[in-house]
Amino acid sequence: MLNKALDKHAPVVKKRVKRDRQPEWYNSEIIYARNMRDKYNALGLWSEYKFWRNKTKQIVDNSKKNYYKNMVKDSNDPKTLWKCLHSLNPKVKNTPYELTTEDNNTTKSKKCIADTFNNFFTSCAEKLRGQGSYTPVNKANFSNLSKFVKNKLHKHEKFSIPPVNMNELFNELAKLDINKASGMDNIGPKILRLSAPFIASPLTYIFNRMIDTGIYPSLLKNAKLKIYGFSEASVSFFKSYLNNRKQQVKICNVYSEQQHVKFGVPQGSILGPLLFVLFINDLPLCIENCETDLYADDTTLHKSGKNIENIHDDVQEDLYRVEEWCKMNNMFINANKTKCLVTGTKQKLSIQTCQPNLIINSKVLQNSSCEKLLGVKIDNTLNWKNQIDQVCANISSRIYLLSKIKKFLDINARKTYYNGYILPLIDYCCIIWGECKNEGITRILKLQKRAARLILDADPLSPSAPLFKKLWWMTVDNRIKYHKYLLLYKCMHMEAPMYLVQKFKLKSDNNPYSLRGVTQGNLIVSKPKAELFKKSCAYFGSVLWNGLPHTMRKAQNTFTFKQSIKKYLTHP
Repeated sequence: MLNKALDKHAPVVKKRVKRDRQPEWYNSEIIYARNMRDKYNALGLWSEYKFWRNKTKQIVDNSKKNYYKNMVKDSNDPKTLWKCLHSLNPKVKNTPYELTTEDNNTTKSKKCIADTFNNFFTSCAEKLRGQGSYTPVNKANFSNLSKFVKNKLHKHEKFSIPPVNMNELFNELAKLDINKASGMDNIGPKILRLSAPFIASPLTYIFNRMIDTGIYPSLLKNAKLKIYGFSEASVSFFKSYLNNRKQQVKICNVYSEQQHVKFGVPQGSILGPLLFVLFINDLPLCIENCETDLYADDTTLHKSGKNIENIHDDVQEDLYRVEEWCKMNNMFINANKTKCLVTGTKQKLSIQTCQPNLIINSKVLQNSSCEKLLGVKIDNTLNWKNQIDQVCANISSRIYLLSKIKKFLDINARKTYYNGYILPLIDYCCIIWGECKNEGITRILKLQKRAARLILDADPLSPSAPLFKKLWWMTVDNRIKYHKYLLLYKCMHMEAPMYLVQKFKLKSDNNPYSLRGVTQGNLIVSKPKAELFKKSCAYFGSVLWNGLPHTMRKAQNTFTFKQSIKKYLTHP
């Protein structure tokens, strides 16, 4: 119905353009100025030509300036800024789409490429299932999960999907990101936002009917949802939601044929990650020897000890258990992407006589000296050199982009760019890799200084201290301390995960006497038996906290503590 209304009142109009995609700063005013410039150039009227040539350049510069300023201000995704490089860097050229098919033929047909990708995505799960033996869903054993959930939920507690409120739905429609892609109905998020006052009411009715009937208009394991306490109507809804789904691939406005999705959760959906977490949530229950960390589809097993042979045997036993869980749950482990990393001191690693020989799905896992986990590169000696290399490379590329667009930005917009696109690269997991060697911190600090000089249009040899003071920046080492202090404050006030809180202990817990260190709330500092221990959170955290002024530790809330720490580290 909405598509029919759009076709009648806002039909799609085809327009010929010289380029597949014009720059977003390109507007009608620029087109008019360029036409006038070219007109007077063709007529040989040089005075008028020079006027419109200069006028065109002025309009283009102003349009670019407004465009990049708004992009830096409004964009939450750094990737959107990289689109600017095509218009700013003449060396960057668009290469034609090309794909080598399974029969070694090369094609540039966008339709053929889109179909090839879609066929791969919709068939890969079925091909993987054909490579192993899997337990039928109705024969799967969920006893461990049932026992675990029963200890967490009340006996008669059930989950039911709440009804949709029209005002809430209207607000969600009004907040839609217009840069997101359209669905198969070709109704984009911009149209939905504009139509919100008219479609909120009928959509509310449709959604509530879906919830009441448990039918999603046109497989997660029903057993698992029931174990988690889902009501019959909720189970029916999700079954309908996941069944008989189709997907297609879009390349440059060319769509592939639609294909049925037989396995997995809907890609790009909000419910998809939640459903997958429900699906995989019981994996740690089958693991007995190792600790398990789950983050979406990244699963890490880790085990520590003094004897590598014992560690190897424990991990291998748990890998066999993971294999069984996967067979029971119709999951496939990619052995080629599963790696083994042994960490330790250089001395202990050098005397290690043999490498681990872990096996999964009858394949020996590759031993690695460095692996990326959730964006952080972890090396076998924990010196963090590879992580520092990665951080410096990413910061350098962002600084390069800043140098290209800074002439279009005022100082406030440049600062916004730094805070949104460079500072997060420094902050991400800096508490962990911040214990690297001083050379690593120095490398990042040099890049920080370069960014400050770019933002303030300072001379390349100008001292950085006045620039940092003017920008109210912390140096990278102080920025790392800031995040450490913040984590410590949260641990002291039980606002951090318990496994971190338990690493710190007040002196008052062990000492009944009113000594200065006890009354001021100092932490116990464990005596390090090895230099490596000084890099642990338990050690450096206690030392840092004890060195912090007592008045700052007593901040009433996290916000007040943040402000005082920023002032303390920015202008000590």
